[in-house]
Amino acid sequence: MSPPRAYTLGRRATSAAATREAIIGAALQQLADRPMSDFTLERVATLADCSVRTVIRHVGGRDRAIDLALERLLTDAESHPPEAWESVDEALDSIVQHYAQWGGLVSRLLEQEHIEPRLAGITRMGRDMHRAEARRIVELATGESEPNDALIDLVAIATDVSAWQLLVDVYRRSPHDAARSMRRMALAVIAHREGTP
Repeated sequence: MSPPRAYTLGRRATSAAATREAIIGAALQQLADRPMSDFTLERVATLADCSVRTVIRHVGGRDRAIDLALERLLTDAESHPPEAWESVDEALDSIVQHYAQWGGLVSRLLEQEHIEPRLAGITRMGRDMHRAEARRIVELATGESEPNDALIDLVAIATDVSAWQLLVDVYRRSPHDAARSMRRMALAVIAHREGTP
């Protein structure tokens, strides 16, 4: 009798993990679609195709669901550390892939950081991460281990999520064309670094 029981528990654990992932994904989707003040467990349940009771059982209440979604966003960003990048193309590809998946959500969180106190730490960490990414791009492009701060600033601006959103959402560029434009801006800034104050 033990083997069937172990098999059943394994299937249940797999199913529970899949349900939890669906719930966290639904929480992320809701944060991308609506202001945080409108976040509800009912909407998470609808998006995850489960009951509110199931949401509560797997992730807890509203605040915990939001926290888990934000943690997932940071975990994804941290899964591609700049130190591991070996070329400018790899660095820019990684940034663009992150924006293609999370750019809308990140922009929505930035819009709310001054009215949602819990976002201040998350957005600060995101900015610090992006600056580290820009620094790595400059290091890779120039071979300099201590690049100029002003040059890092300019590359950070050229590769910022706001540039991505402007290109994709306002100018209606395809993700491919937006990525190409950001690459051109970053490389142009680096190529003219002699004039950087």
